[in-house]
Amino acid sequence: MYSLLTINQFQIGDFIVQLLFIFILLTLIVSIVSIIRKSRRNNERLKRIEEKVEELLSKKDT
Repeated sequence: MYSLLTINQFQIGDFIVQLLFIFILLTLIVSIVSIIRKSRRNNERLKRIEEKVEELLSKKDT
């Protein structure tokens, strides 16, 4: 029965654990990249809003 759980001397359990670790690693990398991209977009959006506010204030003063 033990031979049913192995594929060319590589245990199925080891394969499943390796897949799980790869999935966790990829999820972590994607999450970090996503957070960085979101932060950059928010900074750019904030910069545009600040420019519009300054423009509106300068128009109001004139």
